[in-house]
Amino acid sequence: MSELPAGRHFFRDDVGYEEARAATVWNARTPQRYPDVVVQATETADVVATDPARERVSLGVMGVAALATVALLSWANAQPHVDPTAEEGPVPRCSGGAVTQAQATQQAKAAFPASEMDRFRTIASDTLGLVKADDQAAAADRATDLETAWDDDQATLQPTDCQAWTYLDEQIDPVLSAVRASSPDQTTEEAALTKLLDTLG
Repeated sequence: MSELPAGRHFFRDDVGYEEARAATVWNARTPQRYPDVVVQATETADVVATDPARERVSLGVMGVAALATVALLSWANAQPHVDPTAEEGPVPRCSGGAVTQAQATQQAKAAFPASEMDRFRTIASDTLGLVKADDQAAAADRATDLETAWDDDQATLQPTDCQAWTYLDEQIDPVLSAVRASSPDQTTEEAALTKLLDTLG
């Protein structure tokens, strides 16, 4: 008990204990507890006790935790890094090389369902009409419809005729870019959409 502040701590049998105990609450109501000692703290040092042994244990625990963290990070870094796109497999490559617009039109007509071709033409035509009407917001929404419909059918259409699908895909991308541009150029939009419609037949 030598660390207690001299003159400001009172054991049960000490003179001044009862007064010190009664003064432990702010409204002067006599508390119902009788601690072994009452300490009248006036500064941080009066209530913060330093235990060297406990400090050494705490530092040791933190050191072990730090070493465990470093070991875990090192282990994770040593693991083989997997490219998420690798699970999707390589991008299909078409055999036979590129085709002309006329060939793409002919092959798409022969290979792709007529109902789907009609749907793509309708959406592209609607988008072109909205661009000409200077309704850019609606044109952008309709372009999104085209993108969604095309992506949804990729798994079916691409294996059917990879060359025609690739040719059309490379024409749809400029349409989306032109219509969604922050400062759309109507001439560019119309040219991209007209070219796509020509290929769709």
